[in-house]
Amino acid sequence: MDDRGARAAEVRLDHDPATGWLVTTELRDLGGLALDATVTVRGGRGERWAAWSVSVRDRTPGGLRLTHVAFPWIALARGPSTAILQPFGAGRLIRGPLLDALEADTPAAFELRPETFDCLHYPGYTFAQFLAAMGPRAGVFVAARDGTGRPKLVKPLATDHGRIRLALAQLGDPQTLDTEVVVGGSPATGRTPLSCTASGR
Repeated sequence: MDDRGARAAEVRLDHDPATGWLVTTELRDLGGLALDATVTVRGGRGERWAAWSVSVRDRTPGGLRLTHVAFPWIALARGPSTAILQPFGAGRLIRGPLLDALEADTPAAFELRPETFDCLHYPGYTFAQFLAAMGPRAGVFVAARDGTGRPKLVKPLATDHGRIRLALAQLGDPQTLDTEVVVGGSPATGRTPLSCTASGR
């Protein structure tokens, strides 16, 4: 489920010249369930990163079995020179024909099952909590600020709209999340072939 299935959404912007800006989105009844979420994005003038965080509240009698949250949703348009850096094994640079072999962006991509070899997550064969993408003139970077080593899935996925999703999913009950995810880009001049979309869904 994602924020598009919420019964109600409220967005507010708070701005302070001294501390920067904060966007807060309150979502209620996600997927028709008694499940709420609060998404915040903060930054400021001169800040390189926008810092994203999410908190989840389960109001279901008896509670739901919540297993992970994939957040935020970062996707970029694929260009002829797009390259993805993935901290997997000895490190992977994915470009050219390798982009055609990316795993599909489906719910199964975030499940730890024996047939998907469940030591591929972080910490494991994935040795760091970031993904980066680069085109000829611009790049985008997404990383978790989490010093506790909470298990995560960190991998690029192919969306059904021809984009590449830089997916970061935190495993375990999302009601206990205390991790920020930072998103930022490298400066670009002129026309850039790497465009990026970000949302809290």
